[in-house]
Amino acid sequence: MFLFEWPGSLVVFRIAEMIAVGRLAGAVALLAGIAGCGGGSGTPQSGGPTASHGGLLQPLPNSSGLVELAFEPVDPAAKGAKAKGRIVAYFSNPNGDGPPTASVSEVAFTDASGKPVALAEKASAGTGARYESPELTLPSAAELHGKLAGKIGGESFEVVNRPR
Repeated sequence: MFLFEWPGSLVVFRIAEMIAVGRLAGAVALLAGIAGCGGGSGTPQSGGPTASHGGLLQPLPNSSGLVELAFEPVDPAAKGAKAKGRIVAYFSNPNGDGPPTASVSEVAFTDASGKPVALAEKASAGTGARYESPELTLPSAAELHGKLAGKIGGESFEVVNRPR
């Protein structure tokens, strides 16, 4: 603190007050920056492709398309932590409204424990390409944690899936 004697020590009080106000303003600016004030809304913009199978829609490398990874239970009414079903990957073009622009192959999902599961191409009623695993039981079907790997247009890709 700058100590400077002036009649009645009014200047010392004013300097200390300015320092305190400056610290407060700096703290408010820092908190506003951390909270994201002044930036984007943080919510996705409407009009873009959306996940339509209950999974997480993610871009593929080199703008080659999109992939949605989902778990489809055999019996949707079944309850409990363990669920039987299939891991399904839906591939589409970058706009999400048609099949991928390049061929997809060698698709596999590796769960968080390192266990790989091959996904085979299946006929898709909608737009895009569908790859699915054989029927299996997962500890928790609510979230697929792991990585999806394969080839699109002959180039390898890897997408990490961490919902939430």
